[in-house]
Amino acid sequence: MAVEERSLLPGCVKFDMDPPVLSSDGTQKEDFEPLDVQSGYPQDPACYPPAVDGRRWPLNKAIAAALHDLDDNIVEGIAKVKCKCVSDAKFKVFIKYGDDGMGDVKIKKGTKVELIDKVLRLSFAIYKITSICSKDGSEHLVFEETAPGSEKCCRPILVARADESSPDVALIIQPIMQEISNIQQSKMHLNERVFSFDMKGTMYDEKRVRTVQGFGGAGSDYLCTLCDATRADAAANPLGSKITRTYDVNKARYTDRKYNPEKMSTNALYKNVLGQTGEPQVNLTPMIDSTHMNINIAGRVLHKIYVQESAGHINQSMPSVAFKAAAKKLDFHLRKRAGLMTPMMADGNYARRLIEPAIVVAVKELVSSEDRKLLLEQLIDNTACYDLFGLPTRHSQSICPLLNSMSRMPGSLLSC
Repeated sequence: MAVEERSLLPGCVKFDMDPPVLSSDGTQKEDFEPLDVQSGYPQDPACYPPAVDGRRWPLNKAIAAALHDLDDNIVEGIAKVKCKCVSDAKFKVFIKYGDDGMGDVKIKKGTKVELIDKVLRLSFAIYKITSICSKDGSEHLVFEETAPGSEKCCRPILVARADESSPDVALIIQPIMQEISNIQQSKMHLNERVFSFDMKGTMYDEKRVRTVQGFGGAGSDYLCTLCDATRADAAANPLGSKITRTYDVNKARYTDRKYNPEKMSTNALYKNVLGQTGEPQVNLTPMIDSTHMNINIAGRVLHKIYVQESAGHINQSMPSVAFKAAAKKLDFHLRKRAGLMTPMMADGNYARRLIEPAIVVAVKELVSSEDRKLLLEQLIDNTACYDLFGLPTRHSQSICPLLNSMSRMPGSLLSC
């Protein structure tokens, strides 16, 4: 039984890294035992050790074990690729990672009193794998996870008893962030194949993003984690999606806030740094999320546009009874054609689904005018400027001229 269990743990798969990448404990030895969360932490007298209890796995060993489990899927995907120049030796692996709090965990510590502890978990998931063509260098999909948001495909590499907002959490994830950077600059030789990696931190929720990026709380006037829009800006341009906040920009703003070279007042300094209150801890990949949909302002606007377009109300406002009937018809059509269930409270995930191609095609089936269909396509194209991995493909343009061409202004939409 011990031998079978060991074969499922990270460390049982033999692999090589070129150039070599040290594990979180600073070694390259084969080991089946998890590491303490404080291993790999720099032994600097000026830095206090993190007061966190937990365990973690070396990331390179965990990735090797995950790829070894997907070997059959990779072989099956190569057989389905029609390109004859596809190499069966060079692959590119897309991985997403992130950490989140698991809430309060009640445990007994040798007494009759139950103590409440908070637990943090950091995990990763292999999103997709592509094979590189040996002739022109093009990439062909050989594996894609059908449910990338499911817990079944997420592999935890760190579990610690700590509050996610604690400063100690930033210390224990530093070695893992460094290991992620090193792995992306290296290649893994496993099962006679060569894997390169593209890892993105896209598994963070809004609360965690605000913590690791040093933003203000959810009640901040600067409501978006990707752009500098305030609540008033979001109401005036609800579908704008240009990314302006980056790791370097946030770090520069934190420096200005910390040293205050111009000797500004507290309120003036807060407005000057656009809501930056702390030092960014993790270099996250900008991607569209529920926050960048402007706390679902965009979702409400898009849904109302869909309702009015499907009902044929172009230049006149819809009565309340007619609007509810048209919305009910649209929701039933989207549920039947695209499997979109309308939630009681439309969240960011629902707002993101409204810009999916399948949803737009289903909405266009209810629109009779070809001109209106074209304007609707242009509106969505200027809103959804992101590929499947969450990366911006181009800078989105302002959609206000398009809304004007559709004979409606954002303010009237928000009030209908």
